[in-house]
Amino acid sequence: MWKFIRYEWKLWLKSPMLWIFLLINTLLVMGAVSSDNVTIGGGVGSVNKNAPYVVEFYYGVMSLICLLMTTAFMNSSANRDFTNGMYQFIFTSPIKKRDYYFGKFIGASTIAIIPLLGVSIGSLIGPFMPWAQPERYGAVVWNGHLQGLICFGIPNTLIAAVLLYVLAITFRSNIVSFIGAMLLLVLYGVSAGFTRDIEKEWLANLLDPFGFRPESIMAKYMTVDEKNAHGVSLGGALLINRIIWLVISALILTLVYFKFSFTLKNQKIKKEKEKKDDEVIQTNEPKDHAYTIIHRFSFSALWYLIRFETKAIIKNPTFIIIVVIGLINLIVSLTSFTGRYGTDQYPVTYDVIGTIQGSFYLFLIGIITFYSGVLVWKERDMKINEIQDSTPVQTAMLFVSKLIAMVFSIALILGLTIIIGVITQSLFGYYRFQLDVYIKSLLVLDLLSFSFLVVIALFFHYLINNRYIAYFAFVAFIILNQFIWSALKISTNMVKFGATPSVVYSDMNGFGPFVPSLVWFNIYWFVFSVIVGFLIYSFVLRGQETGLRHRLGQSKYILVKNKLVIGLCVIVFILCGSFVYYNTKVLNKYDSEKELENKQVDYEKQYKKYEKLVQPRFYKYNYNIDIMPYDRSVVATVEAWARNISTTPVTELHFTLPTIPDSVKILIRGSKLKLNDKRLHYRIYTLEKPLQLNDSVLITFNVSKMTRGFENEVSFTQLTQNGTFFNNIDIIPTFGYNKGYEIGDKNKRVKLKLPKRLRMPKLNENDLASRANTYISTDADWVEVNTTISTTPDQIAIAPGSLIRSWKANGRNYFNYRLDQKSLDFYSFISARYLVARKKWKDIDLEVYYIKEHEYNVPNMLLSLEKSLEYYTANFGKYYHRQCRIIEFPRYSGFAQVAMSPRMILTRCFMWLRMRWDTSTGRTRYAVPVCRGQK
Repeated sequence: MWKFIRYEWKLWLKSPMLWIFLLINTLLVMGAVSSDNVTIGGGVGSVNKNAPYVVEFYYGVMSLICLLMTTAFMNSSANRDFTNGMYQFIFTSPIKKRDYYFGKFIGASTIAIIPLLGVSIGSLIGPFMPWAQPERYGAVVWNGHLQGLICFGIPNTLIAAVLLYVLAITFRSNIVSFIGAMLLLVLYGVSAGFTRDIEKEWLANLLDPFGFRPESIMAKYMTVDEKNAHGVSLGGALLINRIIWLVISALILTLVYFKFSFTLKNQKIKKEKEKKDDEVIQTNEPKDHAYTIIHRFSFSALWYLIRFETKAIIKNPTFIIIVVIGLINLIVSLTSFTGRYGTDQYPVTYDVIGTIQGSFYLFLIGIITFYSGVLVWKERDMKINEIQDSTPVQTAMLFVSKLIAMVFSIALILGLTIIIGVITQSLFGYYRFQLDVYIKSLLVLDLLSFSFLVVIALFFHYLINNRYIAYFAFVAFIILNQFIWSALKISTNMVKFGATPSVVYSDMNGFGPFVPSLVWFNIYWFVFSVIVGFLIYSFVLRGQETGLRHRLGQSKYILVKNKLVIGLCVIVFILCGSFVYYNTKVLNKYDSEKELENKQVDYEKQYKKYEKLVQPRFYKYNYNIDIMPYDRSVVATVEAWARNISTTPVTELHFTLPTIPDSVKILIRGSKLKLNDKRLHYRIYTLEKPLQLNDSVLITFNVSKMTRGFENEVSFTQLTQNGTFFNNIDIIPTFGYNKGYEIGDKNKRVKLKLPKRLRMPKLNENDLASRANTYISTDADWVEVNTTISTTPDQIAIAPGSLIRSWKANGRNYFNYRLDQKSLDFYSFISARYLVARKKWKDIDLEVYYIKEHEYNVPNMLLSLEKSLEYYTANFGKYYHRQCRIIEFPRYSGFAQVAMSPRMILTRCFMWLRMRWDTSTGRTRYAVPVCRGQK
């Protein structure tokens, strides 16, 4: 046995592949430890970048990333003798099966651990990089390195090595080993579904073969200091997980050992039937055939080639296995996504689509990566490329058929996921399938994105003309295309290949504001892909001449031959690109991530000195708001009264302007504009007569936001066709310096040489300065609000307070609202095509504003409002408003719900899409947070 172990060690230690893998891991971890531009498994926040917890976590993540490296080691060791034809000598020599089987496994698996040492090497040298920030690191704690190896590095490598080794040595196939690696990833993905339910966390701990789930659960409540001091110890659920999977691996390795044999299986040979001498062979008279002229373009011939290539893909056993594994992972995800910490929700279509995208698309990218090479190389693998090259079939038809077949195969898979999604919805008793949303999301938007990737994959294979280098180039391209643009601080979707604006579907508004930019960016990349397609076609290889000079000459000839069509495509691309550029860079200017950061830095450096400046405080507002939802525009005039409550006279009024409106005009009688910083949105007005104690001033804000063309990314989703929802702070300026505009990340502040931000002050009743403001605002306390708001005839507009009256004029709906009691200076304005459910509780109007598609739990929501008011008024005090509303809005915002006096604004699936409560079981209903809004 020792001879085999030593042989594997000696062979692999001399192999460049081992040290290349180690170098890759070292550089990756070094980059993550020394820079914020590289992340492994997410950021580390306030924890030291070389903390023992972080190092241990990196060992876990890298053991997952190194799965393909482990596959390479185990597959090569298991199949080397069969590949080299040495198995016949070995199987007939006096070698013990035990020595051969376990010796090769131990030798290869121990070698597979070496690349993981790059975690320790990278984390040790990372802090010494010239760009590293010394304050981000602590002392080296070797316990984290040791625990990382013991908890993750060694166990995960052995667990993966066992499965990969036994599959390789049993089936002697590279593809089977690859499928085995994917099975481990499926188990890892399946375990994620059970972490959402606290009662099923134990199941997640058992199913995860890599140990991440128990580790994350055990580290859930660790403080920053604890993570800086030590990692997660090998105990509890993590220890149980490690023992279970190591025992399972040992059993598998042992069982396969007893099945393993040095004798080859007998191969069945089909015998041909012998023809009898006296057999009469009948021949038919020659018949006339209609021949297709295949050296010219023919739709029938192209359709035949497409069908042929598509069948070659979808009937391939490996393709079927990969798809089945992916679908199993999808099905498991679909059965668990509705259970979130003990609450159930309806499996609405957009949630099912999100689950499909999250659990299945990695497999689709794998299919594109692998089968793009299969399509290009299958004729050469089967040794029939010379026969095909000698046929008069057009090269363009051969290439186009492969491209379309690949896209068509992906469409078939996506169609299958739609069927599974619909079946899942039916099993959960939900029958609003929204097939149009499935088709638009999966078979239009996502299929286009995958089609762009197919074009690039084929481009690398035909251009490079080396299968494995092309595989590497394509994967490298995907990674670079994903991350390099953010590292270069480039935000436009016009340079990131295949990039389109982020889109969020909402039942209230459909694809709403995202449609124009989605259409034009997809046209932009489609035309670009057509141009790339012509370039690929020019490099399609036919014949035995493979030299680069010959291929370049061939490419030049084909491009010149098709110059008119290519020229037309280039013109269309330039026109389309110009139109996109005009809309996204001229009509709708936006700041890159770097420019936004620079503005925040400059704002703080220039105006931080005014933070303690005495300013008046708002106490009353009159809003006149006109919403044009279908134009995504709003015009508002706001009369705001402010009072000086300090003994210091106010001689200047300082304003920080909101960044959303196109135009903000400020009118103050008896004032003069002193400073208008348009870049940093800061203004200073000098008052002719200073404001003394209790003096008031009337300030009029004229604000407008007009949507023109389309944007690179939709920036103001609060203003939309159905479900407009914006806050008062979105449209009107605030007094003085706004601390919320500062960069909050303490590590980034150090990097940008900004002063350390002070923590929240300690509780002290005598510290009146720290207690001067609420958590809501720094320029107002309790305010009066009166609002006149208008919208289109088919929508209801809502503002804070009671509805005083409503009327129609000039083809618009008008509403007047007024707060019954003073409230905090934070409220919203809403417009949508609502249905309204009403109920009376004592003298309070209970109202639920919803869309018809989400009517499931409206009666229960009214009942919850009633029960909540009963409980809260009995235990906490009087409710001072005359109405209590629950209002739905689109799922564009990151939060799920917010209480704004006197309303609860709810989105996503919070209450709207929870499963119906069973009143017969006496289950506890949701308690609604009621905003009192009373001084």
